[in-house]
Amino acid sequence: MRSVLAICVVLASVYCVFASNTAYLTLLTDAVPGGSMCIDGTPAGYYFVAGTGDGVNKWIVYHEGGGWCVSYQDCYYRSLTDLGSSKNYPPVGNLGGGYFDANPVINPLMYNWNMVYMKYCDGGSFSGNATAPFKIGNTDVTLHFRGTAIRTAMRDHLLARGLSKATDVVVSGCSAGGLATFLHADWWRAAVPSAHVVGLPDSGFFIDYESPQKRYESQMTWVYSAMNVAEGIDADCVKFYKGSAFPWKCMFAQYVAPFIKTPIFALQSQYDAYQVPAILGSHNATLINIYGKNLTDILTKSLIMSPTKTNGVFLDSCYHHCGARGSHIATAIHIDGKN
Repeated sequence: MRSVLAICVVLASVYCVFASNTAYLTLLTDAVPGGSMCIDGTPAGYYFVAGTGDGVNKWIVYHEGGGWCVSYQDCYYRSLTDLGSSKNYPPVGNLGGGYFDANPVINPLMYNWNMVYMKYCDGGSFSGNATAPFKIGNTDVTLHFRGTAIRTAMRDHLLARGLSKATDVVVSGCSAGGLATFLHADWWRAAVPSAHVVGLPDSGFFIDYESPQKRYESQMTWVYSAMNVAEGIDADCVKFYKGSAFPWKCMFAQYVAPFIKTPIFALQSQYDAYQVPAILGSHNATLINIYGKNLTDILTKSLIMSPTKTNGVFLDSCYHHCGARGSHIATAIHIDGKN
C-alpha cells in the first residue's frame, strides 16, 4: 500500500471565495408532540437548498457539530444557546463553501445537489432517546434529550420532500456531527435502500481516551447513560457490548466502525485541534505525537481494516478541526498541486 503524505502549507493570508448558497429554515413544529425537540423543548429544524439539473435526485445530509453537554448543569447552559434551542435560528442562512459551495469549479460533484443542514440542538450527536425530561430541582426548567426523535422527524420530512427518490446520498457532518455520521450512516442508508449511500465524516473520529485533566471517556459515558443513547445508535454494536461492563463503547467511532456497513470516507487530522486540548489536555509535543500515532493506529485497525473493506480516509497531519466546509484548511492542503 502506498502512503500519501499531505503537506500543510501555512499561508499568511487565505481568502475563501465561494458561490452563495442561500438556505431556508424548516422548523418541525408538528413533530414536537412526538418528542422531536431541542434541549429546551423548542422544535428542531434544518436548512435546505433544493437540487437542480442533474442534482435534483442527489442529496447531501449534513449533521451540524458543536460538542456535547456532559452534565445536567452543562446541558442547562447549552439550552440557552443555539446548540440547545431553536429560538434564535434565522429563517434564512448561507451554508458557506466546501461541499456546500454552489460553484461547480470548487465543488464539481455536489454543487447542484439537494443540501440539508441539520441543526444540532440535542447535545448528544443526534442520538439521545430519554423519553422522560429531566426536571431541574424545584424550578420549572426541564431538559429534553431527544436526538433520535429529532433525527427521525427530519428523515420523515425529507423523505416527503423528495429524499425517497434519491439516487445518491452523502451522509456527512463535522465534529459531533462527524461522530453522528459514524453512528447513523447505516440508519440513513436503510431509509433510502434504492440509493447509493456513503458516509463522509469530518473530524468525527474521537478516540476513547481518559486524561486526568479532561476525563473525556467519563463525559461520553455520562452522555450515553443520561440521554439513553443505547436506543438511538448502531444496534449491532449495542448488541455486541450489551453484556459487557462497557456498553457505552458504542458512543465512540472506533468501536462502532467495525459494524458499519455503509462505505465510509473519513476526513481526519492526526493532531486534531479539538482533541489535543479537549481530550488529551496537553500541549507537550511528545505526548501529542504519541496521541497522533495512537489515533492513526486505531483508525486504521477499526475503519480501514473493518470487515466491509470498503472504507477510506484522508488523514492529514495539520493542526485543525473540521476542514471541508469552506475553511482555510481545505485550500491549504495540496497534493500534486491540487486541493
